[in-house]
Amino acid sequence: MTPALLLLSLLTAFTVPCPGLPGPVPIHRGEAVEGPDWSALEGFVADQMEAGCLPGMSLALVNEERVLWSAAFGWADLESGLEATPETAFQLASVSKAWDAAALMAAREAGALTLSDDIHQHLPFRVENPLLGADQPPMRINHLASHTAGLQDNSDAIVYA
Repeated sequence: MTPALLLLSLLTAFTVPCPGLPGPVPIHRGEAVEGPDWSALEGFVADQMEAGCLPGMSLALVNEERVLWSAAFGWADLESGLEATPETAFQLASVSKAWDAAALMAAREAGALTLSDDIHQHLPFRVENPLLGADQPPMRINHLASHTAGLQDNSDAIVYA
């Protein structure tokens, strides 16, 4: 490849947005405490999203007391070109599994529960599998954590706006 073609290829790679995305990643800042240069962080996140062809996300930095910074990046809906805002609700899906596992292990280590506990020891309401009827065995925390409780995920019925 000639140096001119290589330079043209490199320039094209840095000026053309990720295929399938409407354009450069839009950024909508939510909260931000005074002082830090949040625009540098926002630019870094936008660059990483474009490099990874990620359509949209929201991020927040928090401490024990408050939100230090929050922003939304990209799109909430690619088909309509609707940009993500700090108020956009994203589906968490499997991302929450790691957080749930860490919280369960912390609670277990603190002695607040065991993985073999019946979930009704810790819930103020009843959860039953309608397919098992009245004689169902106890639903335990480890069943929920391992997706073996027999509960159906109705994600197709959940509406996100």
